[in-house]
Amino acid sequence: MKTHKSEIISSGLFALSSILLTISMPPFLNIPFLGFAALVPAISALRMYRSRKNFLLILLFFGLIYTSVSYSWYTDIFSSIWGYVLIAAVALWHSSLIRNGVKFEAVLPEKFQVFALPLIYSLLEFAQRSIPFIKEWWFIPYPKSQWGFPESLQLLSITGITGLTFIMILSNSTIAKIIQNIIEKKKNSKLLFVNLLIVAGVLSSGYYTVNKQNDTAASRTFRIGLVSDMANSITEESREGYYIQDKKLSQRILKENLLLSKDILPSADFIVWPENEFLDFNDNDMLEELKTTAHQSSTYMVVDSYKQDKEKLYDTAVLIAPDKTIAGFAEKTHLFSSEISAGFFPSPRQSRAIQTEKVKAGLGVCYDFHFTDVVRYLAKDGAELILMPTDDDMNQNRFFPYYHATDAVFRAVENKVAVGSANTNGASILVNPAGKIISLSPVNEASSVTGAVNINTNKTIYTKWGDWFAYLLLIIVILASAVKIYKRRVLS
Repeated sequence: MKTHKSEIISSGLFALSSILLTISMPPFLNIPFLGFAALVPAISALRMYRSRKNFLLILLFFGLIYTSVSYSWYTDIFSSIWGYVLIAAVALWHSSLIRNGVKFEAVLPEKFQVFALPLIYSLLEFAQRSIPFIKEWWFIPYPKSQWGFPESLQLLSITGITGLTFIMILSNSTIAKIIQNIIEKKKNSKLLFVNLLIVAGVLSSGYYTVNKQNDTAASRTFRIGLVSDMANSITEESREGYYIQDKKLSQRILKENLLLSKDILPSADFIVWPENEFLDFNDNDMLEELKTTAHQSSTYMVVDSYKQDKEKLYDTAVLIAPDKTIAGFAEKTHLFSSEISAGFFPSPRQSRAIQTEKVKAGLGVCYDFHFTDVVRYLAKDGAELILMPTDDDMNQNRFFPYYHATDAVFRAVENKVAVGSANTNGASILVNPAGKIISLSPVNEASSVTGAVNINTNKTIYTKWGDWFAYLLLIIVILASAVKIYKRRVLS
């Protein structure tokens, strides 16, 4: 009877964590502070109500509830059946992160067990983002709830996303331990309160950094325009796969983007159109029309194209200068399998920063935002402004574009660069180097937005050293495990 009661309580606590985590995320209530405590009920259940059924319970009442909502767009990317299978697989993943972290507590001395969960959770997330093939899967990292709260994001410029995951999970683990000790009438150690002070210190430092940057954001400011054209809403009969070969259709998309750009072109230093593959890179007539537009408005234009090069097809962002020249271009590095099936190849080379009369700019295309390497390399090469056409129209799912928009925010703060991303079906986003969202367009509406961003010229620790913090955590876990194994052998 007692076991049955504890399982009911555990199920309720797991479900509560799933709800708190879900509503902390971008498309929902997006309450960032919930991320620092959303897992407390689930962690408490695993620590206080130990049961053989705990993993099944956390999978059912935490994993599946959370992923069924937050990953609902899987069914729009894949077939319905395959989408639900993947949702179940991701539920298993998120449940395992917490359970394995709590299990690792047995490896550490009692005083330091509160660090086990943040160590394992952070490292497993990092592994998912790093291991070939697996890194191509689109998972939602825990810190994505912070995308609208630049104060907590400033840590990204030092440690990357692994450091922010560690701090947020440390907060959850510490609060859960304090509550457990109170319930069990045990004394809370000073270390637990030091942990909370560290979390508060990170947030306070972030607040100072953001406000300091706002005060000094002065001298070099540029106005960026972003267009969402809903090009994919054109009937399938008019489309030809992933790139437009029908000249009439290309002209139609061109006219639509020109119309949407009409009011913002005169005031914009740069304008970005979405990833719609309407332009044949070798179509001189259409290129000339775009060059004329850039010249007449004195605006740099970033447009998406498809480029044939030595019998290989590349999805290519093109930067057209006001002097009617092509200032530079960048071929898409990271591709979905469906794009490869459509005939595209990943770029064989790293894109380089492009020196313009106004600023040093970097280009990429869509999925390139989801990975840290493209923007980081451009920032190391001196890019101060990153501009990317994107396409997040997954059957007009209204959740997914926001998750991709979070990537723009995170890449901006990691490297302290301004970022502009124009998306076919909305959530086109402009972010300043501090991670503040300057402009965000509505989802599933044709629109244009504009805003001004300042430029930062200093390279961050993360830009220079990459994921050093993740490797530091890996060394700690290996050493702790080695010590535990050694002691066990000595005792035996």
